[in-house]
Amino acid sequence: MENTGNQKYDKLTTDGSKKLKLRHQSAKGSPSGSIIFVHGICHGAWCFEKFMDYFSDNGYECFSLNLRGHGDNIRKGLTFATLSQYRNDIIECVNYCSKYLHEKGITEKPFLLGHSMGGAVVQKYIKGHFFDVKGAILFASATAKRMSFLNTIWGLRKKNLRTSAIKAWGFKRSDEQIAASAFFDNKIKSQKDIKKYNNLLHRESLIITFVSLYLPYYIGKYNGDIPIQIIGSDADSYFSSNSLEKTAKVYYCFENDTRKQLKILPNLCHDMMLDEKNWRESAKAVLEFMENNK
Repeated sequence: MENTGNQKYDKLTTDGSKKLKLRHQSAKGSPSGSIIFVHGICHGAWCFEKFMDYFSDNGYECFSLNLRGHGDNIRKGLTFATLSQYRNDIIECVNYCSKYLHEKGITEKPFLLGHSMGGAVVQKYIKGHFFDVKGAILFASATAKRMSFLNTIWGLRKKNLRTSAIKAWGFKRSDEQIAASAFFDNKIKSQKDIKKYNNLLHRESLIITFVSLYLPYYIGKYNGDIPIQIIGSDADSYFSSNSLEKTAKVYYCFENDTRKQLKILPNLCHDMMLDEKNWRESAKAVLEFMENNK
């Protein structure tokens, strides 16, 4: 384990062949559980910095994965990476984290949270590995079954979605453009934070952006029975309330169900975990779901 000095988290490297890097933050006091965060398109483990603080303060061992070629990992093998390869990264991460936790005397399985594209990867993961996690949180997740390629292309007429796509294709955008992009929709006012996020966002796999998410039933049929929360915002420019409801139907999630839950929050940007004003509302909703399903 590499200790990062003044930072609150440690950087860990899985002992598999891909050497995936993840961030770990210990629970304060006696751990009551654990959670693994999986980022979305163009992001890395860094985007869960606020959540790592929040959930560790609330007694959870926290892990944030960098998918291959993302975040703290070397940008190798990213251009043509697939959802299946990202799913394999989660398999390696969950196995590693479970072993790490067992060595600390924590036998409870971890919760798994996937944001945006990471939500699609988590859906692909739980198709065959739901028994390895306590529950799944699909956090502003890509729509279940598949996304519409034509709707995505049509959506590029909107400046905020076009800016995010251009960034995902590897082209530079100004801080002002990124602030107004579909990631943030001008809900982050701190110029310092926007500059930091703009520097950390990077290109995404061409296979992901142009192929994988649009294939029929890219997730596959889910036959598991673990607690699932589908959570997003009515102000999300990527995955609207309609998208969340479509995903909820696939997993039989309902607004008044604490075990299979649909939760639509008001007025948060797509990157809910970074929303400057209301990020805690999404964190509280996830924590409540986890506490209800220990």
